[in-house]
Amino acid sequence: MKQIINTLSPSKKIPITVVQLVGSTNSTDPSIEGPEIARQFANAYGGTYYYLFTPLFLEDDRARAVLMETKAVAETLSLSEKADIVLTGLGFLSPDDLSLLWNGFIEQEEIFNLRNLGAI
Repeated sequence: MKQIINTLSPSKKIPITVVQLVGSTNSTDPSIEGPEIARQFANAYGGTYYYLFTPLFLEDDRARAVLMETKAVAETLSLSEKADIVLTGLGFLSPDDLSLLWNGFIEQEEIFNLRNLGAI
């Protein structure tokens, strides 16, 4: 997603609304986090942006329930349900560079099978 943002050069401004769809990780590089990606994408087009004020992973269902009840999270998720387009990155299917989104959730054998099916 960061690479997409870096190559954007729209010829005109469009009043788009960009909504962060997944929570943030604990990355040491904020430029790859959802809030910064949403902000830069919206700014490239002269639009507005909304953050999803949640971590990517939660400890338990109780934490999820509390977050879902907060006004800021509820409003952002409501906006996301009205999306015309969803643009998302999934990371890499490389055991050496597995993104935080998949780390611990996909096994080496599954990566091998996905690659054999043409995934990159």
